[in-house]
Amino acid sequence: PAADARDPWLHVAGRDDDAKKVRALLPEGAQLFRIDCDKVGHEAYTPGSETYNHVVQHFGRKILGPYDTAHGNPHPPIDRKALGKIVFSDPAELQALNSIVWPAIARDVDAKLDAIRASHGGKACVFVEGALLVEISAVATECDALWFYHADKETAIARVQSRDNLPREDIERRLAAQHPIDVRLLEAAKLPGHEKRPVAVFDTSEDSVEAGCHKAAEALVSLLELRAGTK
Repeated sequence: PAADARDPWLHVAGRDDDAKKVRALLPEGAQLFRIDCDKVGHEAYTPGSETYNHVVQHFGRKILGPYDTAHGNPHPPIDRKALGKIVFSDPAELQALNSIVWPAIARDVDAKLDAIRASHGGKACVFVEGALLVEISAVATECDALWFYHADKETAIARVQSRDNLPREDIERRLAAQHPIDVRLLEAAKLPGHEKRPVAVFDTSEDSVEAGCHKAAEALVSLLELRAGTK
């Protein structure tokens, strides 16, 4: 499944004809929703939460930042850059973190999906966006289709530097900890129900944001046409 009830995702694509094609294929009254797994993951680290406590218990107080006195929370926030330096330098520690955080993300995403189903029934199109969606198999198996975005190494490094202002060596460690696209496709093929789940792959190395979103919109139109029996 990716967009919220006001269709910002489709409008970010920048092409009105894309949005019109998608809307024309949705059930009457259907709405679009987006669940951002990265945001859900950030929420899982909320100071004082169960996931927060498990992470701090495993990694110690060295991963904590200064107290957030402005909001009066008695627990200092997790410094994700400090945590990242640890886990992206040690595969065992990365696995330990994933074993704590991924189940929490899966539970939260499932709860959000249940809420959307309860309020909109079959009249909702939900996009679940996440860099590690296939790795969190409990979430991926809920999806009717999987879309993969990837870029060459230098493009990926430049984008992360622009977004997060991290040193190149830190970014390279993070990229090295991620599965390449061919491995992710193999993992997707192992998911339950994979034979009925369409897969689309987008190489965004040279695409603009608009061009990449246009490709995604075209894939969504194809999927909806397939579901409607018009293709």
